Amino acid sequence: MSVYTHGGDLAAYVIAAGEGDALLLGAGAELDVWNARTGGEQITDLTDADGVPLPKIVASDGTDGFEAGQIPPYKAPLPAVWLGEAGNPAASRVMSITVDTPDMITDALERAAAAQTAAVAAAAYAAELAASSSVSGHEQKADPHPQYATDARGDARWLVGKPAPHGPLSEPLWVHRLTSQPATSSADTAQWYVTHNGVEYLLWWWNERGYPRYEQKPGALYENLVVAIGAYNGTGYPILVERRESNGTTRTQVGGFDKDGRQLLSLHPWTALAAIDPNGLGRYTQSPSGETLGARWDANDTVRLRGRLRASSSTVSGDVMATLPAGFAPSHDRMLVVPVSNGAATAIEIMSTGAIVCRRANTGPPFDISLDDLTFTT
Repeated sequence: MSVYTHGGDLAAYVIAAGEGDALLLGAGAELDVWNARTGGEQITDLTDADGVPLPKIVASDGTDGFEAGQIPPYKAPLPAVWLGEAGNPAASRVMSITVDTPDMITDALERAAAAQTAAVAAAAYAAELAASSSVSGHEQKADPHPQYATDARGDARWLVGKPAPHGPLSEPLWVHRLTSQPATSSADTAQWYVTHNGVEYLLWWWNERGYPRYEQKPGALYENLVVAIGAYNGTGYPILVERRESNGTTRTQVGGFDKDGRQLLSLHPWTALAAIDPNGLGRYTQSPSGETLGARWDANDTVRLRGRLRASSSTVSGDVMATLPAGFAPSHDRMLVVPVSNGAATAIEIMSTGAIVCRRANTGPPFDISLDDLTFTT
């Protein structure tokens, strides 16, 4: 809100009627301030020259550095106010004009001069813009906006994809949502080209569903398409493969490569055999000297077994010694040779039903039949 200074000048005196035609200076007279000659509203947000609130205006008594009857400087929210006898709204009122008027005139003149200068500059810019407003002139003029990656116009202009430094994000910087399932013939969502010897090559792209694709091209056939750099002391895997389970939420780690480039097979869990001596022959049990009998997936549709079967009596060809867990049986029967702790070897057959069958009799019990690191393809 603007504030204006009143009083303190030659016209700011209170004159009171004396005897006869005599006029007296109204020393100590109290005045109210109004926003109109009659009626209107009384102005109460008044201060002295130092900003101290004033409940009303009091004419000087001559002891405060001003002449008796003179109205000391005060500040009001209007450039023109009306003064009347305090406590008497019906009393006649006299206008008071702010003593800031000369400064206000000077400020207005300065503003007018600045506006004139701006108008001249705007007219000159408008003339320049009009001269280049043709299509050819517009295309020839460089785009001065730094937020664009090129100074080209129209479809050849795009925003610079480099945000300013910022703290952690509460939402992604870039989100692209497809509102329907794209067909295989739909356009890629992104493409990156490089020109070599005058020929343009597509190096990488995100296909119609947003999956990344890479291809070696002339000019950089030595480049590796995918590089994962692991720390020498890293405990995380540079490449990890997870499987989304059927419940839609669980993710199971199933493979990858460690920091030394070794294929990760140990992520697959061991599954206990479905049964040992399923026909109740009384000859086969879990050996106490080996690992728990089990199976797990290895690389390339390969199943790996572990553990040892303890034979408490001579084995008989055709015995079903154990049964694989569900899902691990081969598509066709597999004949394999396994070591036996009595120094011999024996033949077994892993059936497509999952049965592990003895195919060569062994004597000299008790002995262990080792399935450790036995592998077969499914």
